[in-house]
Amino acid sequence: MSVILHEKVDKATSFHFKNQLYIKWIEAFKSALLINFKLKQRMSIMKRHQLEKELKKIELQAYFATETIELLRKETLSESESRHLNKLLDYVERVSPLSEDEINACLKNFDVQKYNEWFSLKCEKMAQNSLFNRLNEDYACFLENLNLKNHPIQSKNLEFRKSYVEALAAILNHLAPAHVENAQIFANKLGISETASLKTLQEIKHFCAPRLILSADHIERESWNTLLLTETMLLVPKFVHIGEKINNELLINLKLNTQEVEEIIQFTNLLKAEVYQYADVFTKITKYSDLALYVREFQLQAFKVLEPNHKILVVGTMSAGKSTFLNSLLGYDFFPSKNEACTAKVFEYSVTDRSQYLVWKEKTGEPEVFDEVTSDVVAHWNDSEPGHTLYIQGPARAAVQTNKNLTFIDTPGPNNSMDVNHRTVMEQAIGGEYEKIFYILNSTQLGTDDDVVLLQLVQDVLKEAPHKQIYFIVNKVDEFDNNETESVKVLKENVLRYLQAKGFEQPNVLFVSALAAKLVQNEVNGLSMTRKERNQLRFFRELMLEEEYDLSQYAQYTESYLQNNVQFAENITEQQKELLLHSGMVEVIKCL
Repeated sequence: MSVILHEKVDKATSFHFKNQLYIKWIEAFKSALLINFKLKQRMSIMKRHQLEKELKKIELQAYFATETIELLRKETLSESESRHLNKLLDYVERVSPLSEDEINACLKNFDVQKYNEWFSLKCEKMAQNSLFNRLNEDYACFLENLNLKNHPIQSKNLEFRKSYVEALAAILNHLAPAHVENAQIFANKLGISETASLKTLQEIKHFCAPRLILSADHIERESWNTLLLTETMLLVPKFVHIGEKINNELLINLKLNTQEVEEIIQFTNLLKAEVYQYADVFTKITKYSDLALYVREFQLQAFKVLEPNHKILVVGTMSAGKSTFLNSLLGYDFFPSKNEACTAKVFEYSVTDRSQYLVWKEKTGEPEVFDEVTSDVVAHWNDSEPGHTLYIQGPARAAVQTNKNLTFIDTPGPNNSMDVNHRTVMEQAIGGEYEKIFYILNSTQLGTDDDVVLLQLVQDVLKEAPHKQIYFIVNKVDEFDNNETESVKVLKENVLRYLQAKGFEQPNVLFVSALAAKLVQNEVNGLSMTRKERNQLRFFRELMLEEEYDLSQYAQYTESYLQNNVQFAENITEQQKELLLHSGMVEVIKCL
């Protein structure tokens, strides 16, 4: 850049910052969709005014983020552009919402119609961004895996289905001719192999006019217009803007009014933006009930893994700290953690970049989508659900990120005297498919009978599958005092001797305080903590920032195994970063 007037500009050129801007842009767009949807509902005047004010703020934030991205794309900036960029960065990075005065100042010369046109143009340009490419990949996955076996048209004969697809292709050709070939994908899903011809807009009337149909003991009213327009909108990958190319001729032939068209476009945009909870509410309206099919399909396809996952099996005896260790990898409390056997089942948790959770309670069953899953919910599933494995896809909030798609397999400890099934379930998991084993050792309880038995079981598996790597994670090291008789250095010597005596000649060993790593990430992510947790975090700051408690220096593993790049979250402080490094968890993440 030719002129830099503010230190923020340097930071703003980083890839991570730009990526965060794109995320903010998409989130603002999603929020605007939600509010527009809410404004369609009945409410008090005061509530409507409040929502309209909120919508203004969101649109302005989207405007600021997008304008910032456009300026950051330029190789050089003039002095006025640099000043403008710095002002925008101040707005974009604001944690608190814009004040009324700031909004009014920005809106002074703000033309809403011009902004909408501008916003539409930016949508097209932003389609080249990696996050939008991901949305495009999701959409391609949706088309490829679209399941129409429950589509209402399946009850019709082949000739009717062919005519329906021809009508669909005609509308698509009228609204978005660049995507008309997508109609053939739809035809293939309905068992129609030949290329669909195009009907005229007038011929579409045949399918859109409501008809009375005598069916068994009752008469029902049948109309295909809402499905036709919805499916047309869904066959267009991008977000569609209300009123775009919906002219009077098309409205007349579809037998739809302007409000219905806006509602359908709103619904399809909600799906493309992955805002399923409001799209689902929309389908509760009787005339749109058939559209529930697409809420389900989008939810399922959004979680399709586009790249192979790297599976890590996590094992350890009861009280070794497996749950806390796993939670420190996710960056928040998902797995229940307490001083007793917590896990009775195997949990396969695949990390995605989604904010929602997809849960299979049985491998062959239908998955469920959840907006939120807490450790209390997981504990309930653990105690009450049948079967021995739950498959989950969901988010991570870790302050240290890797370049891999990861699946963590949590196993029950084998030493729960209250439930002998724990051992059986754990043994089945150890015999399953995964790349690496992370064996959690309790640094304060080395050499217990249960550990000896579990180590032998793991060793037997590794003899049959020597390609699988094993890492020993020595947890709870923060409980050691560094003195003449008890120190981390002495602990390391004892652990190496112990493992070598059990047949592991050159073991990969890492030393961690999973609790310290989890608590510092709770702080980074702004999660609430109990008084005890806050006191523990203060204690860790005093203890583990000392050089002798830098657990990363004690790690011992084969360098050739390392495949991961690690990157810290943008909002982490230097002290938090240092505490995470000293906790030993960064070394663990390098080895995932």
